[in-house]
Amino acid sequence: MSNKHKREITQSETEEFRAVYLKYHKLVLKVAYNHIGDFYIAQDICQEVFFRLYLYFDSMAKEKMKAWLVVVAANLAKDLKKKGGRYAESVGLPEMEELEKLSDTGNNIEEFLERSDAQLFCTEALTTLREKNKIWYEILILVECMEVPRKRIAKVHGVKLATVDGYLRRAKKWLRKHYGEAYRELYK
Repeated sequence: MSNKHKREITQSETEEFRAVYLKYHKLVLKVAYNHIGDFYIAQDICQEVFFRLYLYFDSMAKEKMKAWLVVVAANLAKDLKKKGGRYAESVGLPEMEELEKLSDTGNNIEEFLERSDAQLFCTEALTTLREKNKIWYEILILVECMEVPRKRIAKVHGVKLATVDGYLRRAKKWLRKHYGEAYRELYK
């Protein structure tokens, strides 16, 4: 581990991290495996996801941790596939799971479709941003979704706070430019 990734951790943080790992490692492994189709590579991805979590663990919003773990696992798996590896494609049916939940909760199909459109829009916008500039994407997700303090991100990345702010500003400007009109249409 390089010096920029070293930090002091308390015994309570160690126990808390271990609890999070035990609670979510199978989920992260499953997400990675569903994208890759290789158990051993999925284990490597799982290890990388939890290493990244460790870097931000003390400043991350705990209630958003599960979502972050799933997104990072999926993105790492997708990146690995893009690099030319031959992996089995997974075909998930999240819509069917959502439809089953609808029947249980009494929600109507229109609400489901609206949520699906919004999710697809957000996924497309963030995926495109990620392809455009990974550092912008990472900082945007850490700040806006995971509520990691910008100073902590600057410290972990070994850059100045102004640099983090600049990346964040550029990411938001790029999203407004490329997806602002579609966002206004979706939410009018």
